[in-house]
Amino acid sequence: MSQKLENCWMVLPGHKVGYGDLVIEGDSIVDLRLSPSPQDGASPRLVMPGLINCHGHTAMTLVRGLGSGLPLQRWLEEAIFPVEAKMTPEDVYAGDVWGLMEMLAGGTTCVADMYDFPWEMEKALCAAGMKGRVCRVGLNFIPGRLEECIEFTKSFNVSRLRSNVLADLCIHSEYLTDEAFCRGLAEANKELKRPLHFHV
Repeated sequence: MSQKLENCWMVLPGHKVGYGDLVIEGDSIVDLRLSPSPQDGASPRLVMPGLINCHGHTAMTLVRGLGSGLPLQRWLEEAIFPVEAKMTPEDVYAGDVWGLMEMLAGGTTCVADMYDFPWEMEKALCAAGMKGRVCRVGLNFIPGRLEECIEFTKSFNVSRLRSNVLADLCIHSEYLTDEAFCRGLAEANKELKRPLHFHV
C-alpha cells in the first residue's frame, strides 16, 4: 500500500530541512521530491524520524503523582513499591498501552523500558507498531532475581531475533543492587552480549 505526503516540511539526512513530497510503501520511503520553496497551502507539519526514549518505566503512568514531594528513598519505599507489589500483568499492560499512546502523540516511536512483566511491554509495543528494548528489573533484594534477569534475557531473545522488540540486561541502581549482583550480570553478559541499562 502506497501513501503520499504532499507539500510538507521534512527533516533530511545531515540535519537539513527540506520541503516537498514523500511517498511511502509499507515501512519504506520509496520516493522523495524536493521543491525549492513551499507551495501555496503548504502544510505546517513536519515529517521526521521517530524520537527514541532511551530510558523508561512506561507502566508507571499508572502511579503518576503518587507520593509527590517525598524524597527518593521514601518515595520508593512508602509510595511506589507497595503499589507495584500489587500490580498484575494486566495492570502493567494497561499502563504500558497508556504510556505508549502518550509517546506516539509526541513523536516517540522507540523506547528502552525497565519494568516488571516485560513481556507485557512487548505485547503493547507490537500492538502499537513501535520498536523497543525491554528489561527485567535488576534488584538484589528479591531472591533469585539475578538468575531470573539472565534467563529472561536469554530466552526472550532466542525466540524473537527477528522482532522489533529485544531484551537487554539492567541494574536498577547502585542503591538497590550490590557488587555481587553487578558482577553476576557482567559475567552472564560475556555470553549474552546485550546492552546494559541502569540509573546513574
